[in-house]
Amino acid sequence: MIVLGGRITSAEVKIDKRELSAKRNMNIEIKGLKLEKDVLEIEYSYTVVYGDNSAKLKIEGVVVAKEPGAAKIVERWKKKQGLPDEFSEDLINVINYVGSVNGTVIARVVDLAPPMSMPKLTRGEKKEGGKAM
Repeated sequence: MIVLGGRITSAEVKIDKRELSAKRNMNIEIKGLKLEKDVLEIEYSYTVVYGDNSAKLKIEGVVVAKEPGAAKIVERWKKKQGLPDEFSEDLINVINYVGSVNGTVIARVVDLAPPMSMPKLTRGEKKEGGKAM
């Protein structure tokens, strides 16, 4: 995947209580894909939940990229809401990086601990009862 750019479309922080534990849960959701003139636009949501729902940071945005076989990727997404393994690994890592960097700036403004930047993620085999991308 060749990332051409991207943009944040919304950012939201909700703090219910200031006694935050060090625990953070991060979730990345792919919300949609579209293809315009051989360029993919991938809508995503990056969410970090602090403690036991005591605070939440959510960033939504778009990654703009070129990828060989982009038309097949979009077709697969429309049919199965799934992505090819290698492409999904690259995409998750791009979103994780963008979310971590921008989330750190946003968290600093509202006096939250920055979201933890995770190591590079790789795709594993689907486990019983789990969801694979």
